[in-house]
Amino acid sequence: MAARKSQKSKNANASAKAMTAETCRRLTAVIFDVGDDFLGYSNALMQLARMLKAQGHFVHYFAEGNLRQRVQEIGVKFHTYNQSSSDSGWNHKEAAIQQCKKFECPSESLEKALPLSKMLLTSVSLLNDGLAERVQALKPDMVLCDAFFPVGSLISQIIEVPCVTSCSSHYFGRKERDQMMGFLRDLDFNQECCTLLDKKYGINYDAADTFCNYTDYTICWTVPEFDTSAETNSVRRPHIHFWGACWPEDVEAKQQAYNEVKSGFSLAALKQRKLEGDTILYCSMGSLLGSNPYAADTTPVFSNLIQLYGGKPKTTLVLSVGKNYDIRKLTKKLPCNVMLARSVPQKQLLELADVFVTHGGNNSVNEALFQGCAMVCVPAIGVQLRNAKQVQNLGCGLSISNPDASGFCKEGLDHVTTTELKSKIDAVFRSKGTAAACQHMQTKLKARHAFLHRQAMNELVSYITANDSDSNGRGSQEWKGI
Repeated sequence: MAARKSQKSKNANASAKAMTAETCRRLTAVIFDVGDDFLGYSNALMQLARMLKAQGHFVHYFAEGNLRQRVQEIGVKFHTYNQSSSDSGWNHKEAAIQQCKKFECPSESLEKALPLSKMLLTSVSLLNDGLAERVQALKPDMVLCDAFFPVGSLISQIIEVPCVTSCSSHYFGRKERDQMMGFLRDLDFNQECCTLLDKKYGINYDAADTFCNYTDYTICWTVPEFDTSAETNSVRRPHIHFWGACWPEDVEAKQQAYNEVKSGFSLAALKQRKLEGDTILYCSMGSLLGSNPYAADTTPVFSNLIQLYGGKPKTTLVLSVGKNYDIRKLTKKLPCNVMLARSVPQKQLLELADVFVTHGGNNSVNEALFQGCAMVCVPAIGVQLRNAKQVQNLGCGLSISNPDASGFCKEGLDHVTTTELKSKIDAVFRSKGTAAACQHMQTKLKARHAFLHRQAMNELVSYITANDSDSNGRGSQEWKGI
């Protein structure tokens, strides 16, 4: 028996030494950002950059020029997608339009098209501009990219290095992808993209995977209890890794860099109102809604909340409207209890808020669950509908139904009336069951948070180093999706 224990101890020590050697090795990572129109996705990628740098790894971060300062504040190497040092002259939308014209396909509809219609075009444009060669010259050990942006998985196959996918959305199984995104296969320019990828690189790509470029290491920024589709698929194929909410280890320390002057929002003032007994209602409808031609106008939500709670005693209403929202759509003179800003420190604000009115984006919902904040969801497009349904299923809030059969609220958000808002907010605020459910999910998210900052990066590094001697772990020239 003693001999067995001794052998087990030796094996454990050997495994620990192997893990230490792997995690101490300095790796080179290349990250591809999809653009600051999709801040929820960018935030997750920047968190990965912070964690890699904290372990001593070298990170090259490719992004649009307007993200240069945020990336450089992390302390990693910034690269623009265009090969000049200038920050201007390239964005993912224009790249898609120009590539579409090169294929001699009609491009007029692209301006109003959903983002997922453009991302394969953008990726092919970058490949044609020599991005794969630029990345290969950096000699990376891995590439990281959001599942929304095909360029990461494509380059990983071309230069044969492992690809890590950040899934900042709901996970779509194969059947769901075929049902919801099969139409992408029929678009002329996507067919041209797939033909080019096959002829030039030998990659057999399915355009229906444009939003879902899952790889053998896919990070889901939530817990299994929230994304049940990811949980179900992880049983069949263990490529999904639940890392919990995308949350810095020390939120207060990270927030010191938050520029209140630039944002026009004072967290200290809100904390004071909370101390004085105010009920805090917070509303954010994301960075896309109300600021893009394909997205529903968020004005009915903001205006009705102001009508309901503007000037109400012992109540503070916080509205985060996004960088592109036209504030002229709202009343010119806001009541003194309404705090309006382009952006806010949402993670800290949710700790103060009593109810969060949200579009139901993945990051917003998981941040609210992490802080135990009850929600009223106003979904308008895509995965927001599923997230809103799951929030309600978990008992952590209520949802205002989308009457548009297409699922995209093409007619706007006029169905979100003052009566609907007040009814849902009152019900959530008063419900003891909602409070208990929020506390339960908060416990789940915070338990996963410990894993995120203690073990997650070590597991990722172990996966990458294992691929050094396993060519099967590197890129396959036939993209089958997962």
